[in-house]
Amino acid sequence: MKKHALYLILLALTGLWACSGESKTEQDQLEEEILALEGTLVEQMENPVIDTGSAVTLIEKVETYAGRYPQDSITPYFLYRTADVARGIGQAKDAISMHNTIIREHRDFPKLPETMFFRAFIADNDLEDRDKAIMYYEAFIRAYPDHPLKTDAKALYDVLKSGKSPDQLIEEFQQQQRQTGE
Repeated sequence: MKKHALYLILLALTGLWACSGESKTEQDQLEEEILALEGTLVEQMENPVIDTGSAVTLIEKVETYAGRYPQDSITPYFLYRTADVARGIGQAKDAISMHNTIIREHRDFPKLPETMFFRAFIADNDLEDRDKAIMYYEAFIRAYPDHPLKTDAKALYDVLKSGKSPDQLIEEFQQQQRQTGE
């Protein structure tokens, strides 16, 4: 009887080990595919035209990876780098979504300040969503008052809060230059 119980326990443990091995193999495979796609895109950066298909595939694989392995230490790095790729091919909403995932789920990520800044910058420049950009810049400034990007964030925030168009700001700047030059 003890022999049968030991055999069943070993069988169960072997089954568990095999299942976890498959999952790890799947994770490793997905990591390798992501790294290969990143390498392909880095090589293409010298060309004037980027392979959008590879970029889209990378975005999909990273989103899959982040969904399956949200607590893996490499997940925020994949999201961070791929957010830049998404923005580069005009998928700014996907880029912000990836930044939001990092901000929400990876509070100890070393590039969290940059993540928060770029989220605001993308909302401002790519999506032209003034209200979200103001909110995101405010969050960055509150969270990182001593960060080197704080000066830029504050300047961009002030421009957005002024409600002035880029043409108005250029005109004001030129006027100031004429006045100081006289």
